[in-house]
Amino acid sequence: MEKFLYRRMLRALTLLGVLFAVLCYLRVAETGMAVYTAAEAPTVVTSLPQTGKKQVYLTFDTAMGEDYVSEILAVLRKYHAKASFGILGDWMEAYPDAAQEIRKSGMAVFCHSMHHARYVDLSRTEMQADAEQAKAAVEAFFGGECHYIRPPYGAYTKEVAEAMEEVGMRVLLWNRDSEDWREDASAEDILENALHAVAPGDILLFQTNAAQTAPALEVLLPTLRRMGYEFAQIKN
Repeated sequence: MEKFLYRRMLRALTLLGVLFAVLCYLRVAETGMAVYTAAEAPTVVTSLPQTGKKQVYLTFDTAMGEDYVSEILAVLRKYHAKASFGILGDWMEAYPDAAQEIRKSGMAVFCHSMHHARYVDLSRTEMQADAEQAKAAVEAFFGGECHYIRPPYGAYTKEVAEAMEEVGMRVLLWNRDSEDWREDASAEDILENALHAVAPGDILLFQTNAAQTAPALEVLLPTLRRMGYEFAQIKN
């Protein structure tokens, strides 16, 4: 009887030992995997760290038309608000006067691709060629260097981010979409989307060819100022 109990106890202890070893192995493997993933993950910017100031970043994508560029710039000047414009290469070539107005405004710029193709649908070589063409065009027209790129539609994968880093650029996204691109978007809708849970370091997304963007900015900019925010630019 004692031998039987002894054997049962021995088997139980052995089983516990095996389970413990398996759990330890899985924990080590999980930790190693997490470290590997973090180390390999390319940098994608969705917000920016703060340096003691309460700041937000107004960003405007150029993609369709030029109808409201002057109006948007006028509101920004009125409230002494700094902003950053994502310049599409094809747009710049199609609307050189509007591009010139942005250049003269003193606003910051970054790349928004050359042809507005979805990078996730392109090969690595194709997306890099497009990005490099856009970078060269923006730098030639605006001066300075362009180290940030916003992929069209905000569509990206790890491969896209890695491919951009290989040509010296970082993917710049946003974490607050005003959704001014919606056909039925009112100024009130845009304002609500931009202000909802806004926090320091947020990157706000707008479009340059949305009819209600400038009217929304007329309310948004002084509101953010009353909340203690400053307007910062994306620094290349």
